[in-house]
Amino acid sequence: IHPVFGDSRVREAVSLGVNVDEMIELAWFGYGTPVNSLAVPGTWYENAEIGTNTYDDDRARQLLNEAGWRDTNNNGVRECRTCETAPEGTLLRVRLLNPNENVRRNAVVFVVAQQLRRLGFEVEVIGASPNSQDYDMAVVFYTVGYPYDPERTFATFATERDLPNEFDSNFTSY
Repeated sequence: IHPVFGDSRVREAVSLGVNVDEMIELAWFGYGTPVNSLAVPGTWYENAEIGTNTYDDDRARQLLNEAGWRDTNNNGVRECRTCETAPEGTLLRVRLLNPNENVRRNAVVFVVAQQLRRLGFEVEVIGASPNSQDYDMAVVFYTVGYPYDPERTFATFATERDLPNEFDSNFTSY
């Protein structure tokens, strides 16, 4: 069990606490479209009923509190206080992977890290190969060709591709 993300409330808090519209505005100068999956909007695989990320930092903070992560010493970083996935006093610390740095990705990572810090996370941004699997979160960009082939894109997340080496793609163990 992951000490931070082993609790679904923490995962939901991250989803609610990352403001995709702010990320698009600050990192992409407004040129972007929020999506709900790897599927390109308008393709057969897209599920429009899912909706996209709804930003709600108040609800995110509430979920973190419910999960037992609180900032009891008012230093801006939450600690485990009755959480179920880590020892008492453990900091709410995550390692955010920024592989293959470039200007646009650096901007996205900076915005996401700041948003998580506002929720009470301690965020360490690291540069490494995604295949190292030595991180808690990752900012990954996918470029898909045209015509878009969802079968090829989603094959990268197949169980058999979940190998820690430089060739396989399921580095998130999705």
